Amino acid sequence: MTASEIRTEISNFGVALLRSGLAATINLPIITENNRGVRITWPAAVNQGSGRFSDLPFASITEYRSSILQNHYVALLKDGAFLQISADVAGEDLVGHRYCYYPCPVLLPAEFDVLDFDSLDLYLMDELDEHVRAIENKRPRFGEQLRMRSPLRFDFAPHAATQIEPACHLHLSNHDTRIPVHAPLSLGDFVQFVFRNFYPQIWEDESYREATRWPVRVRNRTITEDEEVRFHINCRRTIAPPERTT
Repeated sequence: MTASEIRTEISNFGVALLRSGLAATINLPIITENNRGVRITWPAAVNQGSGRFSDLPFASITEYRSSILQNHYVALLKDGAFLQISADVAGEDLVGHRYCYYPCPVLLPAEFDVLDFDSLDLYLMDELDEHVRAIENKRPRFGEQLRMRSPLRFDFAPHAATQIEPACHLHLSNHDTRIPVHAPLSLGDFVQFVFRNFYPQIWEDESYREATRWPVRVRNRTITEDEEVRFHINCRRTIAPPERTT
């Protein structure tokens, strides 16, 4: 796929999320040049600079707040989770990607307006205070909205691959955790992974089909023999699965 085609696919996905009511807001991706070709990413990422994306602690409330307030996402879902999607392309070759699902650290009420950032901050602070008081007073039924949930980030960075860093890998719980992944993901892989695992009711709901069904494209395997003998993430798909029929 060309950079323009990838940008269009990501944009259409964001619009579908918004139209379906799953997203509260979106940031349409842009195309920018980098030293490997071009990058398709959300606008705020352009000024982030090279190297490590964030100096903030991975999987922390501070990182979550900073990402929300600085618009570092393609889509902000109504439950407070956000999605980061970017791809590096040289010609028509995918040479890098970032697919991140970042859940909200608290369970928000169904009617909560996640775009009201002041209220979101206040809700988060109140929940943290309540959680501390619940621990101090041994009240287990209070402070229940705070969740210990990690973001999941699938990175493809073949230019940075080493014996200890797979070309494609999953960051989970800790920035230095790199679980080998058999091959780069397509948008369809990522969307299916997120909604089947974390939003199963939405995945099964046909009314959300426009937002949750995207083409799954088979990528060339990048996992090494040494990585394959370790615990890793694999999908032995040779062709895309058939579309479900209604």
